Amino acid sequence: MVFAGLTTNPAGAWTTQAARNLFPKHTDQLTGARALVHDRASQFIAAFDEILRTEGLKILKTPARTPVANAFAERCIGSIRRELLDRTIAWNRRPLEPLVIDYIGHDNEHRPHRSLEQRPPEAALDHPLSMPASVAVLRTTRCDGLINEYESAAWPATTEFPSPTRSNSRWQIHLQTTPLGASAPALTWDFDGVGGGNTTLNPRHRSGWIGLALAA
Repeated sequence: MVFAGLTTNPAGAWTTQAARNLFPKHTDQLTGARALVHDRASQFIAAFDEILRTEGLKILKTPARTPVANAFAERCIGSIRRELLDRTIAWNRRPLEPLVIDYIGHDNEHRPHRSLEQRPPEAALDHPLSMPASVAVLRTTRCDGLINEYESAAWPATTEFPSPTRSNSRWQIHLQTTPLGASAPALTWDFDGVGGGNTTLNPRHRSGWIGLALAA
């Protein structure tokens, strides 16, 4: 989803200018786009279609009074209405525009989509779908607090410690973790052993590392 503009009077001249501004602002997101589907509303004039044709897009017009023919656009409009506009009051364009732009960022970067296996459109490819049973969760807000986003503090990692320089040396490891925002450690490991070899820890708690000491 991209932000093309916002106005109280979407006439043909406005939509045409919005089409001119669309590609310079969102070149990366529109790369690979092949067609534009729109209804037969009066603001989609011939000049609007021609600008998009010059960018290599094919214009597809839906049948009259058939919104289901453009289900993707209708779903986006419905989501914005239900999740944003129905929950706030914007007196004019000045407070409304940043809210809409922030919601589009939320939809692209965080909101799960069923067609993408519950991933957002711009999610990292290596972002795992499942989470451990015990996690530290961070909450952030979007759209001036109207929408909450939740994510883990850190993904589980495997920590390897190199073997001591002498094979018969003793080593001690003290490791503790504290979730971000907490005042006390949530989990502590203590190891005491003899000999070489690598020690691998696979902590099941996602957290921020606060202390690590290794003595050989």
